[in-house]
Amino acid sequence: MPPGGGRGGARASRAAGVIAPGPPVSAPPPPPSRRQAQGSPTAISRETRESTLRELELVARVTWFIQLRWAAVAGTLVALFLLWHALGVRFPLHDCLGTVVAILVYNMAFALWTQYQQEKGAPTVQTMRVFANVQVVADLVCLTWLVHCLGGSESHLTLFYFFHMTIASVLLRPRNSYGLALLAALLLNAVIWGEYSGMVRHYHYDSIAGPCRVHDFGPNLLTAILATFSFLVAVYLASSIASRLRQREMELESAYQNLQKMDEEKSYFMRRASHELRSPLSAVQSLVHLLLRGLKGSLSDEQRSVLERMEARLNGLLALESDLLRFSRLRVLEQPESVEALDLAEVVGAALEVLRPWAEERGLRMVRDLHAAPVHGEREGLQEVAANLISNAIKYTPAGGEVRVSVTGDGERVRLTVADTGIGIDVRDQPRVFTEFFRTENAKKMTGGGTGLGLAIVQRIVHMHQGRIWFDSEPGKGTRFVVDLPAAPTPGRSAS
Repeated sequence: MPPGGGRGGARASRAAGVIAPGPPVSAPPPPPSRRQAQGSPTAISRETRESTLRELELVARVTWFIQLRWAAVAGTLVALFLLWHALGVRFPLHDCLGTVVAILVYNMAFALWTQYQQEKGAPTVQTMRVFANVQVVADLVCLTWLVHCLGGSESHLTLFYFFHMTIASVLLRPRNSYGLALLAALLLNAVIWGEYSGMVRHYHYDSIAGPCRVHDFGPNLLTAILATFSFLVAVYLASSIASRLRQREMELESAYQNLQKMDEEKSYFMRRASHELRSPLSAVQSLVHLLLRGLKGSLSDEQRSVLERMEARLNGLLALESDLLRFSRLRVLEQPESVEALDLAEVVGAALEVLRPWAEERGLRMVRDLHAAPVHGEREGLQEVAANLISNAIKYTPAGGEVRVSVTGDGERVRLTVADTGIGIDVRDQPRVFTEFFRTENAKKMTGGGTGLGLAIVQRIVHMHQGRIWFDSEPGKGTRFVVDLPAAPTPGRSAS
């Protein structure tokens, strides 16, 4: 069953009451111009894109900040326990535990505030940016106090400043990151020079720090300069990498927006062209019918042959116009317009009854195996799916072949299967079966007409019903299409 709606498929679908769009009442509205889009509240300016790619990432990371802090508290408690009991380090226990309790308290407050904001509604980017800065500042203050209690400038905890510098550089704007780096340097320098001058008590631990050098000016100055310089360099490097990544993201976002714009313009062109073509094509078709019926005089065989060819071409153009209009409309819909409780077996059965005479005319054997399968969906759309798949199977199956149609359900999913013994689909064409306007070479040889939109429309309708569609085919032996849809909830099974 190669792809391609064809005149036969369109004819069968319209006969089944599936595709029968009349002339549009009015031309479809054009998409907003570029200038209008730029002036509209929803336009995506450079600043908006920066928010989308930078600050909105921060919004998503707030919960991660809080969860990471719970892990940091647990790690700190384990480290303090090992220092006290395993290494025998007698640090100011109450000060250290008090700091850990303070982290627990403000982290709980952060978690409750975040939950409140989520229940209240999406917080603004500016609010979340300030919130992230507050979190980092609180962490730096508590970290500095722990550094002071566990050795001051001799403490290995100073390495954890770099962790906060990196996180700030990745998620915050550069000026915020540099400000936090300067704050970290200021806090650490306050500890270093406060202990050096004797204004702040120094806790020294010979077992882990060696000889005390807190009152040596040279080492203190070197530590202060290196720490400040390292913090700023760390922020610079991390911010540079993050900025380049954000720039690439902005370029991708811009390209995506341009593709969306082009896609909207293409859909509008399809709708507009369909609208403009229907009236003149219908008028010409009516005139050709009049001539063929002899209402304007008798026709010679040659004249009749020419008019019949014109009629065939017009039918093909009208089928293309109908498919274009239908497909362009489906492209802008996210879900079916009208949903009702249906029995998929009944819908498929109705399509089968309409198409059966055509199959018999072509000398095909129709086999049906339909079982009750309740679904929630749009009747017209599901009729279109069934009629298109069945008509394709009939169209591309030679005389003497067989078309099998089945509908089954297991309470969770329902499945429509259409299998034939037709010409099949060549392996090289199978990846493009659902591509718009694509028809296989075998399909073109067997039937000249066709729009190549039939299966694209079918796939779109199936996806709108939260379903899946796939196929397997072997050239010369046939094709089997399968449509899988969620079943409608029954009284004994609630909707998930």
